[in-house]
Parts: sequence; C-alpha cells; structure tokens
Amino acid sequence: MTETSVSRLISEFLEAGLIEENEDSLVRGGGRPSASGKYENIELCPSSYIEYLERMEHFRGPYFVPVAMSWAVQEDASETAEDLSREYPDFTTSSKFFFSEHQGYIVWYFKKNDPGVYRFGEDTEREELLASSFEEFLNKMLNYAVCERRRSRDAKKRMHERNKRRSSGG
Repeated sequence: MTETSVSRLISEFLEAGLIEENEDSLVRGGGRPSASGKYENIELCPSSYIEYLERMEHFRGPYFVPVAMSWAVQEDASETAEDLSREYPDFTTSSKFFFSEHQGYIVWYFKKNDPGVYRFGEDTEREELLASSFEEFLNKMLNYAVCERRRSRDAKKRMHERNKRRSSGG
C-alpha cells in the first residue's frame, strides 16, 4: 500500500515527538460525523482531511500546533463562523466547511470545489488563503510546531542557566 502524504505527515509528527500513540482513542476526542447529518457540508472536506481525522484518533496531540482539529472542534467552529457572519456581512458561511476556531474570533475552513485552506478572523476582517491544500497546511503546522518546540526548549534552557548563575552568586 502506498503511503499518502497525510500518512507521511502524521509519521513526521510522531517522529518529531509532537504526537503520542494513544491506547484509548476516545481521549483524542476525534469521534466521527453522525449519521443524522450533524456535520453540515461534510462533502466539502477534502479526503485528506477525513483521512487525517481518522488517523489522528489513535494519537494524542499534536503539541505546539495552534489549530485544534477534530470532529468535536468542528461544531464549535461552525457556531463561531455563524457569529462572525452576523458581525461581518461580507463573510458568508455558505458552501464552506469550518474545521477549527480560536476563542470565538478566528475560523479555519474549506470552500466548495477548492482544495485550499482558508482563515477568517476579527483581527484581519478578511478571508485569507493559508495553503493551497490540506497537506500543505499540515506541513506548515508541522514546521511551526517543530520551531515552537525548539524555541520553548531554548527558553527553558536559558531560564535554567540564569537561575543557576543567580543561585551560585554569579
């Protein structure tokens, strides 16, 4: 079986220590869309996004990635998008699948017949194309997470060295 680009990226997240294998897939909270059609516009999702969610049910994390993505998060994202569309009339929710949100003022989404990943937020008040595909978006998140983890480790190391110097009187 050929490894897909999503599988390869998940493997890279695992190798980088950004996700952990999870014995209890319920902890991840990935879930599945309900048969009742709870997740509207699911047909707008690229297959790579569905594959990502199905694969990530077996892992905890990813850590240091600023965008939470799961079936459970999707419901909050749709509600946030509805709120934003009332505040910003130029922003519409039709023909879009909202897969993540941040604190009620930013949403990430897919558009019908478009493989790109988009973002809209109160901070910019405009739609932004973040990546030309979900795979490219995941790759950017991987690179961001690796850099962020490195930055965090370096900061902890500097703090430890500073505290060591202070305690030794130097």
